[in-house]
Amino acid sequence: MNELLANLSQSRASIPSAVAQPPPFSPPSSAFWTNLFWFLCLCFNLLCAVAATIVQQWARQYVMYTQPRRSSPRMRARIRALFFRSIDKLFIQSMVAMLPCFLHVGGFLFVLGVLSFLFNINRTIFYVTLFFAALTAVIYSFFAIISLFHHDSLLDIPLARLPVSFLAFVFCFFLAMFGDRFNYRIRRAFHWLFKDVGRKVRELALKQSSEIDVDVLEETLNSLGEDDAVDRFFRSIPGFSTSNS
Repeated sequence: MNELLANLSQSRASIPSAVAQPPPFSPPSSAFWTNLFWFLCLCFNLLCAVAATIVQQWARQYVMYTQPRRSSPRMRARIRALFFRSIDKLFIQSMVAMLPCFLHVGGFLFVLGVLSFLFNINRTIFYVTLFFAALTAVIYSFFAIISLFHHDSLLDIPLARLPVSFLAFVFCFFLAMFGDRFNYRIRRAFHWLFKDVGRKVRELALKQSSEIDVDVLEETLNSLGEDDAVDRFFRSIPGFSTSNS
C-alpha cells in the first residue's frame, strides 16, 4: 500500500501543472491618449498658476524698488530709468504674454482628452462634441489670422504670439546669464511683439478723421429723433448759426 501511494505521488509530481498564466496587462490606446492629454493639461494649468504668482511678485518688487518711501525724486527717477533700460522689462512682458497661451493650450489639450475618452464610450456624443470642437477651432483660427494681418485690431489671440514670446523669453534668459541686462538697444529688437493697440487706433483715427466725423454727426442726429431736439442741438454749437436780430 505504501508503495502504491509512493508511485501515485511520483506520477503526480511528474505531470506539469496546467495553471493558466494571465496575459500581460495592456491598456487600450484610447486610455493612453486620454491620460496623456489630461495630464499635459494639468501641467500647463499648474505652470500658468505658478508663472502668474511669480509675475505678481515681480510687479510688487518693481513698485517697491521704484517707489521707495524715503527717497528723493531724483533717486526715484534714476531707479526708474535703470529698470527701463534693463532686460527685465522684456522678461516680464514675455512671461505675461505667455500666461494666456498656457491656458489656451491647456484648454485644447483637455478637449482632445475628452474626444479620446468619448471615442469608445458613445459615438453619438463623440461626433457632437467633435463638431463643436471643430467649429471652435475654426473661429479661433479666424481670429488668429485677423490678429496677424491687422495689427490695429482688438481681436487679438494670445496664442498667435506664443512662438515669438517664447523666443524672447529664452533670449532674455541667456542675456541675463551671460550678457548685459542693461542693454536697451537689444531689448528694442522685440519691441514690436508687445504692440500698443491704442496708439495704432489713434493714428488710424487721425488718418480717417473726416469720415469718422461724418459718421459721428449722422449717428448723433439719428439719436435725437425730434425736430425740436435737432434744432436745439445745432443752436448749442458755438458759432454754427448767427442771428441777424
